[in-house]
Amino acid sequence: MFKNNKSIHRKIILGLFVTLIFNLICLIVWGVGYLKPSIQKVYDDSLKLKKEIVSQDYNSIEELINVLDEKKINYSITAFNNELVKESEKEHTDLLFISDLIKVGNEHYLVKGYFNQNSTGWGTFFDFFKIQLFLLIIILVVVYFFSNKAIVNPISKLIEDMKNYKYGRKPTRNKLNSDIDVIQNEFVTLTESLDKNNEEKNRIIASISHDIKTPLTSIIGYSDLIKNEKDLRTIKKYNDIINIKSNHIKEIASNFDDYLINHSDNDIKFVDISINDLIKQIELDYKSELELNDIKFEIVVDENCKKEVLEINMTKIKRVFSNIISNSVKFLSENGKITIKVKNDKNNVNFIIADNGCGVKEEIIDKIFNPLFTTDSSRKNSGLGLSIVKENILLHKGKIKAYNNNNGGLTIEFSIPKKKKES
Repeated sequence: MFKNNKSIHRKIILGLFVTLIFNLICLIVWGVGYLKPSIQKVYDDSLKLKKEIVSQDYNSIEELINVLDEKKINYSITAFNNELVKESEKEHTDLLFISDLIKVGNEHYLVKGYFNQNSTGWGTFFDFFKIQLFLLIIILVVVYFFSNKAIVNPISKLIEDMKNYKYGRKPTRNKLNSDIDVIQNEFVTLTESLDKNNEEKNRIIASISHDIKTPLTSIIGYSDLIKNEKDLRTIKKYNDIINIKSNHIKEIASNFDDYLINHSDNDIKFVDISINDLIKQIELDYKSELELNDIKFEIVVDENCKKEVLEINMTKIKRVFSNIISNSVKFLSENGKITIKVKNDKNNVNFIIADNGCGVKEEIIDKIFNPLFTTDSSRKNSGLGLSIVKENILLHKGKIKAYNNNNGGLTIEFSIPKKKKES
């Protein structure tokens, strides 16, 4: 058993022992207080009895014995030579008195009177004392047993589970019978959360490793082909492919960095920015590049919304737009188009980003924000990109959802609370 458990045992036993001693002391104090008047009366009566026995004349020893028996006392009669003549059949206890020499005929005798417990209540008291002591011992044993079962055993199990968890053995829940059981179950909940997080991290690392291997293999393959290739056009083609694959790896690494940052304890700083300034920044970042790749890009902002102010982390919000737009670009065909609409409501600013790509099957659309969600649909894995989008929006206390639009593409809509105006 563990040292902590031994300490608890010792404290329980010490507490019960102190309780036992306290009860016994109280019992003795009560007994003495209760019996003192009775004892005093016995001694007073014994002196009177002693005088009465000695003052009488006796013709025979039988006459003396009859007198003593009538008094109903415990006694013994001894001759002058200390020879025992007679004693009462009652149990002798403490000596109460010794008479003077009593003349009976030509002989002299001594009478010894003994303490009678029943006359004072001592017998009853001692019987009661024994019962109390026995009951207290029984209580001590019972309390110890149940304390061991109800307190020490659950603590032992908790400590054992904590120790075993380091070696991969999962703890089990207890029925809620005590506070210790609550702690045990909270520990189980904690371990389940840790296990879930570890499983997710392992799954993410495995997926990223797999996602990187595919373009990396292509890069290595085309690099080997370039070594022996003499045709400049073919070399340029291979270089273009290598560049595309390299950007793919860069995107994967960037998303993973964002994921790690979102799950760290780093402080996140927020700044105030108007919708007008935010949209100008987004337009500057994407309009030229998208249109260069024959993708139409349009931003529509309600007039009553342009002056609204948001309190945001600029890096994370820019990442939101980057991941959503990048995800849309992957699935656009000819005449691709991405539209951003910004609308105002009472408490939030709503951003609606729509494309005219292939969309997502309705039965799985609610899962696209899950980390590393995979599907066999025409729209490929959303990876970490969209999960980071959702986490960043939730970080800003906003809401996000996805749905297919009328032209077959995907729409992602999210809201960010407006900064409250100072009164």
